[in-house]
Amino acid sequence: MRVLMVEPGKPPYETELKDGLKSMQKAVGGYIEGCYPFEDPVALICNENGKVDGLPLNRAIYDESGQMVEAIAGNFFVAGLGEEDFTDLPDEYMKKYSEMFKYPEEFVFLNGKLVAIPLSVQEQSFEEEYRLLDRLRSDCEYFLGNGGGAEKYLWAGNINAQIAKMRELYDILPQKPEWLTAEDIARYEDAMQGFASTEAQTVEAPIAETPLMGM
Repeated sequence: MRVLMVEPGKPPYETELKDGLKSMQKAVGGYIEGCYPFEDPVALICNENGKVDGLPLNRAIYDESGQMVEAIAGNFFVAGLGEEDFTDLPDEYMKKYSEMFKYPEEFVFLNGKLVAIPLSVQEQSFEEEYRLLDRLRSDCEYFLGNGGGAEKYLWAGNINAQIAKMRELYDILPQKPEWLTAEDIARYEDAMQGFASTEAQTVEAPIAETPLMGM
C-alpha cells in the first residue's frame, strides 16, 4: 500500500507498506487509530496511545479558520480510502498532503496555549539519516566483497529492502551526500541482484555423476 509517511522532526515521504494490520502497527509503533479530519477520501492513521505513551508531538491539524484542533503524537501516515479498507494514496493527494505536512513542527506553550511552529529545512537535523545511509552503503560494499553475497550482513535483511531504504533516506535528505548518488544506489542494486543470481545458479547447478571404476 502506497502511503505518505510523516515522522516527528522529518519531512514527509512516500513509502510502501505491506498489506495487513501488523505492517500498519509497525509504521506507527503501536495500535492504530484512523482519523478523518479532511473532506478528501483519505485517512490519517496514527498511534492510538501516542499521547498517553509520551510520544513526541508530530504535526498539528487545523480547521478551516486556521485554528489548531489537534496535535498528532508519534508517527502517522496518510492513506487513501477504499470501499471497505485503506488503499493506495492517489497521486493528487500524495502531492497535496506532502505540501500540507512539508515542514516539521516544534510545539511550545505560549500564554498557556499550545502552538505549533514550523521548522525550515535549515533548522532540521538529518544526522541520523546520513549515518544510517552510510551504514547501508557500507553493508552493500561488504555484501559484494568479504560478505560473499550473504543477505544476513545487510541491515534490512534482504537486497530489495536494503535498496528501498537507501532510496527513502536519499530522497528525504535536502543536501545530497558527496559520497553517494542516486546512480550509485542503482548500481549497487544491479550488482547485488546479479551477485545473488550467480550464487543461486551455482548452488542449483547439478553435480555430474562420476562413473564407478571397473563398472
